Amino acid sequence: MNAQATQSSLLDAYRAALYEVDGQTRFVLRVDRVSEPLRELCQAHGVSSAAYLTAFNPGSQRVSDATNRLAQQRLVACIEADGWPVVSGRSLAPDGGWPPEDSILVLGIPQHQALDMGRRFEQAAILWSDKDAVPRLLEC
Repeated sequence: MNAQATQSSLLDAYRAALYEVDGQTRFVLRVDRVSEPLRELCQAHGVSSAAYLTAFNPGSQRVSDATNRLAQQRLVACIEADGWPVVSGRSLAPDGGWPPEDSILVLGIPQHQALDMGRRFEQAAILWSDKDAVPRLLEC
């Protein structure tokens, strides 16, 4: 399989994934589908954007649980140092073919900063939504 086909397969897997958010009421984000719970959460926090980020498995290559946990702690610390509200979650493969990945929903973060965080933590893509509450897959 060539690199372009591999990247395409990877993006397809990201589009199919379930992105759980643990807020007061747990909900699931899906790529390119409006999320009323996301809209309500953003409104409750007075923000018009959100990004769903993880530091797990940089470059979409599996690494140890310990390495993933440490990277995720660093990501959360970076986001919190910038003052963005964070809600925990986890990314799930619907077929169970990939282990769950701890993730965070970052409320109010601008798109360019969310992409910068994704790149900093060597992620292939992130989810980002503006006021329409439609999470979109953005390649880093």
